[in-house]
Amino acid sequence: SYMETRGEGATVRPWFWIICLFIGPMLVSVAFQDYLYLTSRIAVHLVLEHSLRVRLVAED
Repeated sequence: SYMETRGEGATVRPWFWIICLFIGPMLVSVAFQDYLYLTSRIAVHLVLEHSLRVRLVAED
C-alpha cells in the first residue's frame, strides 16, 4: 500500500527500516564489546587480588 499511495499517510517510512538494519547489528557489537571489557576487568582484578593474598601469606 505504501507504493500505491506514494507514501501518503505512512506512519513509518522505508528509510527507518533500512537504518534499523544497520544500527541493530552495531548496537549488538558495542554491547558485546562492553561485556568482554567488563568481564576481563573482573577476571584480572580477581587474579591480581588472589596473587597479592598468596604473596602476603608466603612472606609471613
